[in-house]
Amino acid sequence: MDLRKKFIVILLGLLPMSSAFGFVGFGLHLGQNQLSLPASKQLIDITFDRSNFGQPFAFGGYFYIDAIPFIDLDAEFQVTASKYDLEFKDSFTNKSINSEFAWGSASTYLTARKKLFGLGIPFLANAKLHYGIGYNKHVVTPMADFEMVQGLTASASSTLEESLTKYLEDNKKDFSGFHVQAGLKAKLFMGEVDLFYRYVIAKDMVPDSKGFGSLNLRLGVTF
Repeated sequence: MDLRKKFIVILLGLLPMSSAFGFVGFGLHLGQNQLSLPASKQLIDITFDRSNFGQPFAFGGYFYIDAIPFIDLDAEFQVTASKYDLEFKDSFTNKSINSEFAWGSASTYLTARKKLFGLGIPFLANAKLHYGIGYNKHVVTPMADFEMVQGLTASASSTLEESLTKYLEDNKKDFSGFHVQAGLKAKLFMGEVDLFYRYVIAKDMVPDSKGFGSLNLRLGVTF
């Protein structure tokens, strides 16, 4: 059994114990991914110009179970999207694009978190520094690149823009990896605020990169 499967089995095995002893919480997740994709420009006899984008926002929700005495189990789902401009012109085939496209991802994070130490903050019932490790999965739309668009010029049965849009929709890619995170969570009565930084190790989810960071804010309730 590989490391990824072992980690999932451990998480699932802890669920019955955590639900028997602890508390649960859920809420809104907001984040800003510190990933960026550079602009691409190629001018030969064919024009290809793609704008860059960086640090897209993420939106989603989360659910966790506090397990006494040693660990919290956390599940999170989020979506991320960012727009970019693409210009393509092939003087040989007279096919061209000058339009806006979108890069997006849908991600799931499973995390085992542990309290580092508690803090005394005035007016807050409870606050703690925490850290965690976890497993993540992503479904990502590909970025349009020169080879992709040039290949479609010969096979596109409709307009090149429509063909590229359909290609991006039909060729989503799956990625998985691990992550580490640390942050501060504060509770007041049934409400909670959680601010943490996460680093995701998922090779090639961002082209030519082994991972990326994100700053995350959660607003939720606990029971």
